[in-house]
Amino acid sequence: MVGSVALDEDEFGSVEIFSAVKLQEGQIKSLSKHPVSNLLVTLGCDRNVSLYDISRGREVLSYLVEDDLELTHLSVHPDGKLVSLSGTNGQIHFLDLTSG
Repeated sequence: MVGSVALDEDEFGSVEIFSAVKLQEGQIKSLSKHPVSNLLVTLGCDRNVSLYDISRGREVLSYLVEDDLELTHLSVHPDGKLVSLSGTNGQIHFLDLTSG
């Protein structure tokens, strides 16, 4: 990993990025700040969903979506337990972060 990242949420819910970080090789299609912890969730072009601990600057979980899907977006549920993944086929898939 190169660099570091610091996020700060203001009173309006806006997030400011103070510096950049290289999280993974390859392109990131989608990312989301975890709502209840200091994690960043990413979806790579290689179909890897990864969780990064922002304060420590390291990956804490990586999950390869095995289906041969063209995934385009992810979103984290407000309780932080589920990640929804959507793609070009119109289906929505869920990843349970509590069980992997």
